[in-house]
Amino acid sequence: DECPNTFEKSVSNACNCTWVDADSDTFEDCPGIDDCPNDNAKTAPGLCGCQVTEDAGDDDGDNVLNCFDSCPNDARYHNTTGPCGCGAPDTDNDGTPDCADGCNGDPDKVAPGICGCGTSDEDTDGDGYLDHCRHFVFNGLFLEEIPQDACPFDKNKFAPLVCGCGVSDADRDTDGTPDCQDLCEEDPNKIEPGHCGCGISDVDTDLDNTMDCDDLCPNDINKVAPGVCGCNNNEDDDDQDGVPNCIDPCPLHNDTDGDGVQDCVDVCPFNENKTDVSVCPCAEADVDTDGDGTLDCFDSCPLNAAFNVSLGVCGECDDSDVDNDGFIQCFDACPLNPDLNATVGGCGNCTTPVDTDGDGTYDCHDDCPADFNKTAPGDCGCGV
Repeated sequence: DECPNTFEKSVSNACNCTWVDADSDTFEDCPGIDDCPNDNAKTAPGLCGCQVTEDAGDDDGDNVLNCFDSCPNDARYHNTTGPCGCGAPDTDNDGTPDCADGCNGDPDKVAPGICGCGTSDEDTDGDGYLDHCRHFVFNGLFLEEIPQDACPFDKNKFAPLVCGCGVSDADRDTDGTPDCQDLCEEDPNKIEPGHCGCGISDVDTDLDNTMDCDDLCPNDINKVAPGVCGCNNNEDDDDQDGVPNCIDPCPLHNDTDGDGVQDCVDVCPFNENKTDVSVCPCAEADVDTDGDGTLDCFDSCPLNAAFNVSLGVCGECDDSDVDNDGFIQCFDACPLNPDLNATVGGCGNCTTPVDTDGDGTYDCHDDCPADFNKTAPGDCGCGV
């Protein structure tokens, strides 16, 4: 007997020879023998612990053992009996008993909220417009109605308007047609491309049935391209030579003087002998009659080689000295008498004065030219 002084023990253990059995369950209050020394129904805690009736079941299937479940037959409550007690009815099965559920027929709500029981207060797109009902907000002065959101997935719209939910009703070109219907959303003058396309007017300025966008001559009803002559100029070819009048130096093919050169390029169209005025005018030939090197049209004396651009000293085309007396004709009183020049002779003409009788009186003034002693007949006559 290892414990001779202890009636209840004969072998010493972890508790030595001391014997204690506080709960009077006949099991020594010693670790490994009675681990619940104050619970006469249990010697080990089990799952539920000492002083708790061991019930490891989960009758309400809430994953909480009956021994720890405040409402072991009501899966809604574990550590409490809830506001209405275990087993209180929950008509809409939303987890809130009817006694605490302001919407006991609406599994999604426990209070009417904004839209009331049976209607969700959801605002899916977060735009402030509720998906299922209209509501009112106080703006500081009065209650303002906020309509129901007809586009619950479009945070930019609460109504479909023209373009529908999810599509903007923007009108970038401010032409009154929203972009969703405007095929030319940046052209305020068009809502569809038309013939010329967006940004280009479908106008036909010259009314030639060709739009300006295709018409290279938009102001010329007769042309859609400049051609050779350009816009507003026709391409007529009157002489049918393949060169339009606008660039044809001779569009009419006229040759007035018949010299084989058309009038349009013939500087002298009325003179068959000339086609230009490179030297003399059209009416004058380019000839040098007197061969002095100066053409007649510029020669003051075309028939006298001694004179060309001026008329000489005499102011005419002849400065000759026919009688060779040293005086040119214009200054010679008697150009054919070398004896007389600056003045006429004593007889008053260009005949050389003669004094036959040598009496000092020229015969032209001597009535007795053969009588040295008389210059007049007197009563008796010459020679007497």
